[in-house]
Amino acid sequence: MGKLGLPAGMRYDDMRRTARVLEIVQDIARAPRRWRRRTLAERYEVCERMIQKDLLIIREKLKLPLKNDGDGYYFERLPQLPTVSYSFTEALALLLAAKSARVVPGVDSSELAAAVARLESVFPKEFSSVLRKLSGLGVPAPHRQGVLSQLYRALLWGRRAEIVYVSGERGTPTERKVEPYAIFPYVRSWQMAAYCHLRGEVRLFKVDRIREVRLLDEPYTIPPDFDLDEYLG
Repeated sequence: MGKLGLPAGMRYDDMRRTARVLEIVQDIARAPRRWRRRTLAERYEVCERMIQKDLLIIREKLKLPLKNDGDGYYFERLPQLPTVSYSFTEALALLLAAKSARVVPGVDSSELAAAVARLESVFPKEFSSVLRKLSGLGVPAPHRQGVLSQLYRALLWGRRAEIVYVSGERGTPTERKVEPYAIFPYVRSWQMAAYCHLRGEVRLFKVDRIREVRLLDEPYTIPPDFDLDEYLG
């Protein structure tokens, strides 16, 4: 596993772009001709030039027949999008969590393989090359999936999150506003390194003690000098 809790060989910016491209495909497929370059840039809070590069990836790398007739973007041939209860970004977040879960002991490999197959079925076949680096994955325990998915979503999109956290000292739930820096397995559980607004510093949070997660419409950036290995000492 690489820096910031992402799969080895994949940069943080690459994962954010992958998540955004997946969501753009889903947006256009669900609402043909609704989206233009400007409205996509507004939705994802990036410049139009960045969106143009994303659209090029959709056309050239994913080989999807993306068209624009002046009213907006649409697919000449619609990708097969299964009906699922979570978005591409959430599915990608689970796959990222699963990538990290490979190093957690006591995991049934056959059950994980079946779960991974179900996750991968969320994506159209055109995305196989995008997901190739995420092969051979496992998934986290079911009771952690929701929390991990939301935390990874916050990390991928660079959005602050509000959590209800039960500390080990008093066992009293407290609300915290956090900025996730890294999410990683530790022994048989998971931990998150995040800037905590309540404490005014980077703290470690045990995922099993997080009762609720709510994403906020507040962007943040990870300090370029933050190093997880150095922080953990």
